[in-house]
Amino acid sequence: MAEDDATERMDPLTAEPGEVRTVAPSLPPTLSPSTAPPPLVVLGPGLPSIPRAAPSNPASASSSSSSSSSSSSSSALVSASGSRATGTLAQSTLAAMHGEEATRAAGFGRVVAILCAIGLLGQLTYAGHPKLRIAMVAAHAILGSVAAWVWWRARDHARWSQAVFRVFGLTAALSSVVFIHFLGVFSPVTVVVVMGLSFFGLGDDSKMALPLSILVAAQYLVSALLVTLGIIPDLGLFVPRDTPQPAKLAMLCMVTATMLMVLWQARLGRRATLEAIERSNEAVRVARTREAQLEEAKENLDAAIRAGSGRSGRYTGTSAGRFRLDNIVGRGAMGEVYSARVGDTNDRAAVKLLHIGKLEEPELVSRFLREAEVARRVRGPNLVNVLEVGNAQDGSPYIAMELLEGSDLATLLRDRPSLALPEVVTLVDDVARGLEILHAAGVVHRDLKPANLFLSQGPPPKWKILDYGVSKLRESTMTEDQVVGTPGYMSPEQAQGGKVDARSDIFALGAVAYRTITGRRPFTGTGTPQLLYQVVYAQPVRPREIAASIPRDVELVLAIALAKRPEARFPTSTSFATAMRLASQGALDQKMRTHGERIVRAAPWSKGAE
Repeated sequence: MAEDDATERMDPLTAEPGEVRTVAPSLPPTLSPSTAPPPLVVLGPGLPSIPRAAPSNPASASSSSSSSSSSSSSSALVSASGSRATGTLAQSTLAAMHGEEATRAAGFGRVVAILCAIGLLGQLTYAGHPKLRIAMVAAHAILGSVAAWVWWRARDHARWSQAVFRVFGLTAALSSVVFIHFLGVFSPVTVVVVMGLSFFGLGDDSKMALPLSILVAAQYLVSALLVTLGIIPDLGLFVPRDTPQPAKLAMLCMVTATMLMVLWQARLGRRATLEAIERSNEAVRVARTREAQLEEAKENLDAAIRAGSGRSGRYTGTSAGRFRLDNIVGRGAMGEVYSARVGDTNDRAAVKLLHIGKLEEPELVSRFLREAEVARRVRGPNLVNVLEVGNAQDGSPYIAMELLEGSDLATLLRDRPSLALPEVVTLVDDVARGLEILHAAGVVHRDLKPANLFLSQGPPPKWKILDYGVSKLRESTMTEDQVVGTPGYMSPEQAQGGKVDARSDIFALGAVAYRTITGRRPFTGTGTPQLLYQVVYAQPVRPREIAASIPRDVELVLAIALAKRPEARFPTSTSFATAMRLASQGALDQKMRTHGERIVRAAPWSKGAE
């Protein structure tokens, strides 16, 4: 049962790097402007109130037509990748594809407008059927005007929409009928038609891009067949009069096949682009997760080096009450944990003692005694059982506990980046039961984190809560107006040095659940001030962006547990565990689902790129 005392490593008395235990409000750390926006974080009661989160993407307020285009893009992305892409990376992908199409539309609209203007001037010199000439002028004028409008509108990507695409496409399709009949089914106009198919075939609007392009190819084939077979007269300017009919039929088949090939290549190119972007997004997700895990591993390195498991210590060979101390099984900044034998029996136990140098520090002694007091008060299957509290031969206080066989969650997560959803549900369920006992006894743990959650091998295997060193008794005022705990898992009110209650532990359990499901912590930073700023003001990255297989209901349950306002969280730890279990089964209560959606709307998940 190795002790992880990372919590003490920012104690002003020891000044060791790591995590926060006590930071006096009169000594506020300052955030670098490059790492966090104002206001600056002040650790203590002076920290400003948490503002209502604004939407993370101002572009979300764009016009409804732009929104509908993004919706169409989303459908295309689902179709291309074979699975629904989620999160802000996917949204960024769709925004990028939308901008790319708007740029192409502006360029294509400009080309078409110029060609139509040239065509209108050409009508002054063209001969041809009078009625077709009138239709030709009208087609040039209408298509040219629409193309110029598209050119002007698409320069602003936010103004390019599905509706504009469809108007442009339908106008071009109808105009092509006139152009083909006026110039001739075997004239160079087919080159312009193929160019149009290339543009429209790449369109976001999958419901219109493919049918529209097939319609243009089909109407050309029908018109060319009717003319070639002599069913309707060929009134075009360019008529191959001496070409045999079989050659004409072969030519029109070749032209039609070319149109269809261009269309197929356009759709294939779009699909390949979407798949490539999705693979790139997945690589970014993996890289960010590994970066977060590396950061976490660096923070745990000091604790791993200091643990000293299996070595003899200062108290090895001595007695503490009826316990004979053997080798060290864990070491932290404040104390050491020894394996021990109970009297002359073979029964084993774990005995925790303060470092000899800490006995002269009243605050640390008080904390140790507070842990002993909490340990006396609570007992349960998901809490480490305390066997005895007393003083060793030299007068040092000690706590004798059951010696657990197994591993803490921090160690498990070093070997496995994340846990399967059923394992997380069991973890939350077990820890929630332990918290329920603590809270009923008036105890707030205040330092739930992977290192303080231990999977005992049983039988049966069960998760147990360790280390009550920074816990708060309901009637105690010992640590008011101070920041205690582990920054990456503490609640916003705890990070501000404010009043904490059972809901602070629920937030921490939510942070642990987020870490075990996604493979990365909900809040990260380059230093303690930045990390605390994230806890108070920022939202975690959307879980489904990190791991797309996470059910939507589980994501909503995490949003409730990690709500910035305590009153928005689950009222009890067991209600959190129940919701997590139901969410994993797709059976979350609609009222709870609505509550989670309301929280996410008010404070959206952060962007993965941040």
